[in-house]
Amino acid sequence: MGNKGKDFEHQIVDCYRKRNFNKHSPDVVRATQLLIEEFPNEKIVHRDEISLKGLGREIKADMWIVLGSGQWIGISIKMAGSVRLSTAQGRGTADKWEAAAATLDRDRQITLQKLNERVRELPTNMIDSSNLQKAQRRNPKKLSTAGNWNTWFAKERPPITQHINEKLEDTAIRAAVIEEMLTGRQHYAGTKGVADYILTPLYFKYIDDAYIQSTIAHGVKIDVRGKSRGGITSACIHFDVTIR
Repeated sequence: MGNKGKDFEHQIVDCYRKRNFNKHSPDVVRATQLLIEEFPNEKIVHRDEISLKGLGREIKADMWIVLGSGQWIGISIKMAGSVRLSTAQGRGTADKWEAAAATLDRDRQITLQKLNERVRELPTNMIDSSNLQKAQRRNPKKLSTAGNWNTWFAKERPPITQHINEKLEDTAIRAAVIEEMLTGRQHYAGTKGVADYILTPLYFKYIDDAYIQSTIAHGVKIDVRGKSRGGITSACIHFDVTIR
């Protein structure tokens, strides 16, 4: 999620706490009012306000409503329009899909596990020609062993992207994977990483099967793209949906 998305999250938290509706955008106000309708006066916590040690960067909850009973309710926050559910590297994506596979019948488990073998091997140490100078400054050791991202993107990316999408045409596998990308219910089970609800300026909903099927029906784009840090590029699985 980019800075706009992170700002949106923090503004909702601020608006919920202070009820300062006149200081926020209409989208923030609408989302906050939806949250207040369901949870009128509870404690609210943003992910930046607590330690998430051991859970990694790809948890699905952006904030939590903490009930008087002590229960933490994880909520994913999305702006309206096109959003990205995940940009995890191959290993991180495969770990989540491995967890999702446990919800499937045996044959589909095997299919998803075989796909995971390829996803897990996606390269993590590549150099894009446009990032060469940055990599020389910030990651000279990695640069000495880095592969050529431009060549890999042109030759290797198209078939692996096609292969992933072909395997995810199976409706049960697709639903299991999308649910995991939305909620993290299997991979983060028993932790604060799970998002059971989704909050947008348009609605506040529990993420159930009906919501997952609606998300799939509206279109989910699954693609292999690159993510660069310090000039070094890793191949990542992108999940893009439209919030409407």
